[in-house]
Amino acid sequence: MGNQITLTLRDFKKFDTNIPAANKPSGPLVNVSDIESGAYNPYTVTVLAYLPGDQVLKPVELGDDVVNSISLDNNLIYLTYYGVEVVTVTDRNQNRQLVDCRKFCVEYDCNDEAQVYDLYYIQFDYQLNPKTLPVDAILVKDKDDDPETDRGTVTMPETDKQ
Repeated sequence: MGNQITLTLRDFKKFDTNIPAANKPSGPLVNVSDIESGAYNPYTVTVLAYLPGDQVLKPVELGDDVVNSISLDNNLIYLTYYGVEVVTVTDRNQNRQLVDCRKFCVEYDCNDEAQVYDLYYIQFDYQLNPKTLPVDAILVKDKDDDPETDRGTVTMPETDKQ
């Protein structure tokens, strides 16, 4: 399965500040505009990501497994694309199925676990490059490498949900 896409940032801004850790959801909130098809149209993704508000962020060092990325804040916050990942999802009837997902991460690096978070609004387009096969869903994670506190959300377009 092909994994090449083109990323384009539409918007990035700090939306709210000083959110207590107890009031923060467990993962990013995500919406994708449409079901992937073979038409190679751009897909718009909107992410609300909670990033540490009381920590000094350090420059992110991207690994060799990153397929594509956009620096959102002077190398302190990145939107990265890691290709296609197979995820096991459980439906409302407790049936499990394997779903091909595009894996995106909002990446940052800090030393300590935060007590206060800032809410960021990130909107980007991605477009499948020719010969790239469509997938069923996208996976978006907040990814802090130090300490390891990864959280994620699998999202399918509303028109594809059952």
